[in-house]
Amino acid sequence: MRIGWRRRYRWRRSAVLATLALLLEGTLIGRVTRAGAEPDLAAHVVRARLPNEQPGPARRIGIHVWLPSGPVTGPVPPLVYAHGWGGRARENADLLRALADQGFVVIGIDFPAPGFAGLDFRSELAGQRTRMLAEREVRLQAGDIQAALDWLADTGRARLPRNLADRLDPHLAGVLGYSFGASAAAEAARADRRIRGVLNLDGWLFGNPAAPVFAAAYMVITDSLDPPSAEALAADDPGRRAHAIQDAQDSDRQLRQLRSGGFAIEIPHATHGSFSGTGGDPEIRSVVSAYAAAFFARSLRGSAADVSEATHPSPRIRFRAWPPSAEDATLLARPVAASAIMASSCRTSR
Repeated sequence: MRIGWRRRYRWRRSAVLATLALLLEGTLIGRVTRAGAEPDLAAHVVRARLPNEQPGPARRIGIHVWLPSGPVTGPVPPLVYAHGWGGRARENADLLRALADQGFVVIGIDFPAPGFAGLDFRSELAGQRTRMLAEREVRLQAGDIQAALDWLADTGRARLPRNLADRLDPHLAGVLGYSFGASAAAEAARADRRIRGVLNLDGWLFGNPAAPVFAAAYMVITDSLDPPSAEALAADDPGRRAHAIQDAQDSDRQLRQLRSGGFAIEIPHATHGSFSGTGGDPEIRSVVSAYAAAFFARSLRGSAADVSEATHPSPRIRFRAWPPSAEDATLLARPVAASAIMASSCRTSR
């Protein structure tokens, strides 16, 4: 995933945007509207800290919910969206609305501002420190994703229209994340058996490098998964070398996860912003929407939705697929008992 750091993350600007977003949060949360791609429901959620977290205050997250605009049949799985660094859930509102109209209840989370200014890869030492800080932030955001699923299964369900509340299946969830949010999505899938599908929109995978792969189905949409060149890894420039080391580690993690069963859609020469609502390339946005809908229909509903080169034919796309192991295929195909669907949504850790 070789996107230059100036394109991938503009750290100082992101920190300023995150601060401004927090100041504006009071005007954004709590608004109920059905216009365009705006969410249909919104709420604040304060979650209790998890036992394995460091002492500190409880985290306050904003939740935005997009609901299907038409009639639905069968179980309704929830999808949770994790935004990029310094972003907000609305950065991909059009995609989230489109997924909701495919028959999903879609949650977008506004995470609290991270406890550090940004990801710094100006040198190998700075890169090591960044990975350490990012791993902790990823765990916190993964907990926020689990808290959002808990909220939807309980308090949130009571706020849904009756036809959706009765069909909601909180034990059959998917998560998608853009940029840094993709790491949080992957980390949540490792910790929570409710999550059966993970979509990575052009994000590095941080987290414990020794962590096992998760059992959920996986898809990544990015510009390239190729590892960096030997020249980049041995570059004299410390920043270029540090970014190459990060790209190499990420490429290894991505392929390790994909080989357990997954799909990769590579769009050469795409920019990082193309994978969020701020991107200006309508073809890439169309590719993302088509593959996201097919992937979640297949991984959460067990439909025969096509996930292949034919999902969105384009000469720009490189499609690759890896078959899951027999054990993972059995796990993902296992139906959820009706009694479990109606039970209270207790968090289940592997």
